[in-house]
Amino acid sequence: KIETYGNIDIDHIISAPDVDTVYKIPLNFEAEGIGDKMLDHFGLPARRTPDWSDWIRRVSRITNPDRTLKIAMVGKYVEIGDFALTDSYVSVNQALEHAGAEIGANVEIKWVTATEFENDKESIESLREFDGLLVPGAFGATGAEGMISSIRFARENKLPYLGLCYGLQMAVIEYARNVAGMTDANSTEIDKATPYPVITVMDEQRTIIDPEVWERWREISPQIELVANAWEGGTHQLGGTMRLGSYAARLREGTLIHQLYQEVNRLDADRQQLEKMRKERNQGFRIGRFDESGPVVIERHRHRYEVSPDYVQQLEDAGLVFSGFHETADGTRLMEFIELPTNVHPYFVATQAHPEFRSRLEAPAPLFLGFLRAALEHSVSQDSKK
Repeated sequence: KIETYGNIDIDHIISAPDVDTVYKIPLNFEAEGIGDKMLDHFGLPARRTPDWSDWIRRVSRITNPDRTLKIAMVGKYVEIGDFALTDSYVSVNQALEHAGAEIGANVEIKWVTATEFENDKESIESLREFDGLLVPGAFGATGAEGMISSIRFARENKLPYLGLCYGLQMAVIEYARNVAGMTDANSTEIDKATPYPVITVMDEQRTIIDPEVWERWREISPQIELVANAWEGGTHQLGGTMRLGSYAARLREGTLIHQLYQEVNRLDADRQQLEKMRKERNQGFRIGRFDESGPVVIERHRHRYEVSPDYVQQLEDAGLVFSGFHETADGTRLMEFIELPTNVHPYFVATQAHPEFRSRLEAPAPLFLGFLRAALEHSVSQDSKK
């Protein structure tokens, strides 16, 4: 029928049936010979015979997993009314699927609205049924205390934890309050009068914004985040205060973060990317200062607030490990990664970046891979206790 009414040669009609995972689509197209047909149409020679064996193996692990891992994702944009907004963190979801395929595990994600842990203090115990906790990126004060409570639960109960962007900031606040003795520590995004502003905007960012506009924006930022990012005009350039795009981070050798990036060969790949960036104009601010021979990784960012350098030493003295940082041209060190030693916690890791954006089925993001490995160990351990 398509050949007849579409006036298309039957050899050029490609079947694309519904599939249970999007990663089967390339295999279906290959089975239909779409590559050979395109080469034949344009009169091009085949450069090589594709090897789909690794892709097939990973897809098989998605469709026939050895185990299911339950991950709690505590966020702010996960529901509206009775509807679950599962696409709010679609890149995070896919990064978990990629890492799951690597270890042969299905990942069952439970989206939890952070305010749930604020309105019902006892509900935090529900986290015991999960194999890991993930707090993704967000903005504003809403739900912050719920996230902090969930992170504390994960830290104290040795539940594998991965924090992304805002998830790092909330983890630093939790640790500052409950371990480092900084009662009422907070982010100036949430409480500008906090006695311990462990998360704040750097001075060079503040100078971009008119002081009066800054104070007004600070009061209502959760409601006008998108408007604020787009509003430009003279010194009122709020979007200019965000750290956006790829930035280089120097890693502390011997840390868990360093190990995770090293084992998947990201250090060599990112060093090559860094050398390309050095040859481009106007990329110096993304590279910053770095050790010519030390480990460097590149991840994408989208945030305004940073860990305050004034409290890094105090937090380190209390046991928190800052395993990577970006050093700006003026020598300011912006913290990129945190972790707890593995003899203290099986997996307590967070990053100021968004590593989910670089995750691929054939190359899972290192932090997600480490997270699910720890979740798998937790799952097996819990089963052995039953």
